[in-house]
Amino acid sequence: MKEPLISVIIINYKKPDDSIFSIKSVINQGYKDCEAILIDDDSPDDSLKKIRRVFAKIKFPNVKIIGLKKALGRAAWNEGMKRAQGDIFLLLDADMYLTKNFLKLLSKKF
Repeated sequence: MKEPLISVIIINYKKPDDSIFSIKSVINQGYKDCEAILIDDDSPDDSLKKIRRVFAKIKFPNVKIIGLKKALGRAAWNEGMKRAQGDIFLLLDADMYLTKNFLKLLSKKF
């Protein structure tokens, strides 16, 4: 049986280092059927530029980085869900990260 596709949607607002760590925790899961979608909630600093620069160097095709033109707060997750392809959505703040095998354990619950 095929594993479900999990979409991990992360909101960033002025926390580029936390967001980078959070996305890397998704990449390092080893769970193949996942995508990471980072929504920058119109950060007034250089967060979006910094995050894009880091992930331009990492070859992980299932990372999407989207910059909003207007801050939406928690509603920014809706923008991520519109773009997500997954069967399961996991919503994270920038300062949250996944522990080892989290996605595999999550998929088993479904």
